[in-house]
Amino acid sequence: MLCHRNSILVKRNELDCFQAPVATATWKPVEHKKLADTIIGAIESHGMAVAEEEFSITGDGNRLFGYINLKADSRPDYCRTVGFHHSNDKRISLKIVAGISVFVCVMLSST
Repeated sequence: MLCHRNSILVKRNELDCFQAPVATATWKPVEHKKLADTIIGAIESHGMAVAEEEFSITGDGNRLFGYINLKADSRPDYCRTVGFHHSNDKRISLKIVAGISVFVCVMLSST
């Protein structure tokens, strides 16, 4: 994963260190760890296994970027990937992309 100069790579268990702000009547932020666990849980509930995962957090702790490579089943020459980003500062909504080659950028490009 490429990181923006104002972000750091973190492990999934380190996502607990970044707390979401208090919810309001019209906005419900999601804890970064809960989001990552939910996405991985959904992947695993469909019989797929995670091969590799990487997460990046912006310096203020509000924005999360991640990708999850899945274990190859019958094709060792490529793997399926799920990428996502979201924020707890109302700057970006959750976006999830999936494919053979996934790009998730701090500039909000996802392909």
